Amino acid sequence: RTQGIRAKKCKRSSLMFAAQAAQLFRLGIALSKSSGVRGDWGQSARVGSLVRLLHCTRASEEKKQKFRPRKRKSNVAQTKEATKTLRPLSETQRKRLSTGLLGISTGSEDKGVRDKFASASKAAKRALRSAAKRDEQHDVARADVVAELRDAYLRYSMTVITGRALPDVRDGLKVGQRRILYAMHQLQLRADRPHVKCARVVGEVLGRLHPHGDVAVYDSLVRMAQPFSTNVPLIDGHGNFGSEDGDAAAAMRYTECRLSRFAEEALLRDLSAGTTAVQMVPNFDESQFEPIILPACVPVLLVNGASGIAVSVKTEVPPHNLAEVVNACVAYARKPNLTLAEMSALIPGPDFPCGALLVSSRKDIADLYMTGKTVLELRARAHIETVASGRTRRERREAVVVTEIPYQVQKAAILQQIESQVARKRLEGIADLRDESDRDGIRIVIEIKKRCSAAEIMGKLFESTLLQRRLFVSLLAVDAEKRHRQFNLRSLFDAFLSFRKEFVRRREHAELLNLKRRLSVAEALSAAGRRAEDVVKLISSEADSSQASVKLQAMLGLSDDQIAAILDMPLRRLLRLEVAQLEADASRMREKLESLDSLLNDDSKVLELVIQEMEAVAAANKTPRRTQLDPRS
Repeated sequence: RTQGIRAKKCKRSSLMFAAQAAQLFRLGIALSKSSGVRGDWGQSARVGSLVRLLHCTRASEEKKQKFRPRKRKSNVAQTKEATKTLRPLSETQRKRLSTGLLGISTGSEDKGVRDKFASASKAAKRALRSAAKRDEQHDVARADVVAELRDAYLRYSMTVITGRALPDVRDGLKVGQRRILYAMHQLQLRADRPHVKCARVVGEVLGRLHPHGDVAVYDSLVRMAQPFSTNVPLIDGHGNFGSEDGDAAAAMRYTECRLSRFAEEALLRDLSAGTTAVQMVPNFDESQFEPIILPACVPVLLVNGASGIAVSVKTEVPPHNLAEVVNACVAYARKPNLTLAEMSALIPGPDFPCGALLVSSRKDIADLYMTGKTVLELRARAHIETVASGRTRRERREAVVVTEIPYQVQKAAILQQIESQVARKRLEGIADLRDESDRDGIRIVIEIKKRCSAAEIMGKLFESTLLQRRLFVSLLAVDAEKRHRQFNLRSLFDAFLSFRKEFVRRREHAELLNLKRRLSVAEALSAAGRRAEDVVKLISSEADSSQASVKLQAMLGLSDDQIAAILDMPLRRLLRLEVAQLEADASRMREKLESLDSLLNDDSKVLELVIQEMEAVAAANKTPRRTQLDPRS
């Protein structure tokens, strides 16, 4: 064993003597086997002498190798090697490393080790100088990696928060949803036109406005078309757009869509006002423009709600009834010091598209509108009735019949949960479970065994299944300064009304400028029509338009723009101008200009116009309340 260990040491020390050590090991084993005795000291002595001879030979060889002159690397090679080693390090770490090498070189006792570290330290200094010189030549700024990662992640998180996951408080839409609606508006997919394939809309959005995945765009389009996800759908879908059972929508090549009437009236009607009123920015390749925000005329964020998760923040805005939201917003606009009790009388609580019951206390609902955060209790709408049972349907049994389920709960999950509870014997007294839902609505029938209380089992179903759930809500959205903010009902109405009033002013100002240009042209044509023959004769006699412009200006006393409008008109139309009609149009435009001036100079009139437009949209699209508040709350 000793001989074997020594052979292994020789192998680790030098490959030159590895073969000799192995031969010596095999020789010792052969001698011990030939002797037949494990303790044959004669043979062991021979092997030991061979081992000592091998050690002496190795020591002399190592001595020769020690004093053999080595090939030293040049300073350039050492500098390159040290630079490769030090390149991933920062400036501070390089200085620390070079200082440490100097300390090691001065504190070492072995001259060889001290020389080695001294040369490494010099190479490190040369690497530092060459790196600094290279940075100066290429204008490279050194920075701390941790600080750079922190800043980059903060920028990324803010982009996700403001640009993808959270809705804007002004129009209630995320960036992807806004681009889908704008692309459909550009394609003129109005509510009175035929449906088109969703694949065409998705391709338009990806190619012009939103360079991301097609699955994300199609999912957003599907959600805006689902009547069980939003109170007032923004897209009118045709085909399979999913169900409350959790079924996914059909592929985009099968489904069709167009804008809903509510989307046109509440979000897209004012896009025709032009870029003066609607703020536009270039798209990702600067080939066209897209709106920063859609000119919403009702608080869509409260009406349809929103759900999103970003970096460290989450929003869950519950949907509300359109008529109630508009009534509360109008009352707050006319009376800013409206109390919470008065606002709660107008908007008693959220209104979910799937109906069900809201069994939260008044305090929890008040917390939602005061702080913007609360926990809501939703319960399925269920009743007890007597149904036909058995194979022949001749027996009569009591059954719990569920007709409405809580918001964002899949019907298939409820059925599976009830089956699991019955199989584990956590729910007893249930004889049968059937899903009788059809296109007319949900109907889940839970038959009760005889001699069991249907009311008691219904209470256990609410306690142990998704027929009753808690919903954590938070009115978190992006404000006008592109910052995420926790809103309550007052601040949300303030943000929307401020945005809407500012937009109405810009829209009416743009209309005012347009009317002034039209009035100027009408006055010029009216003046030219009174002296049509003289004007035509003057223009015909002049070959140069600049000379004709000067003479017309002296004749009629008009501005340069008015003269240009006359010269742009064909001569035969100048002779056929109806002066009376032009003067009547100019008179109507002057009256409109006076009303616009009065509107822009009076904030109360601007507010009344905002209120009138809100009430018009609510009257055309109002729906009855679906979610009822439990009387016990």
